[in-house]
Amino acid sequence: MCQQGFALLPEFEITAGEINDMQYSLCRFTYRGIPVEIFCASLSTFRQSGFLHFNAEEKILKYGPPSWQHDVLKLKEMGYKTEPAFARLLQNDEIDAYQLILDMQRKPIQELRSSIRSSMN
Repeated sequence: MCQQGFALLPEFEITAGEINDMQYSLCRFTYRGIPVEIFCASLSTFRQSGFLHFNAEEKILKYGPPSWQHDVLKLKEMGYKTEPAFARLLQNDEIDAYQLILDMQRKPIQELRSSIRSSMN
């Protein structure tokens, strides 16, 4: 499907790989100047890291200070990817940002709030 629909777009490429014993395909291209990635795997969407990251980022923005939404956007404008931008706000940019976000997603709300508060000190 990706080959049929997007092959003529700039920077089109399809790669395949394996993460944690899960096979995946990744389709990348640029559309109207915006980089696009389509991730495909046999794992349920609700169990994929991308969904879990999105869920965690939503919680972090909900329980973090109101300025963080703007701060994430500014960091992204500076070239940060989303997860490293959140890690920087959480003052943990020296560790694996992707794992940090997954760890934050698994925390109960009180513990998440505590982690956010401690990162603001």
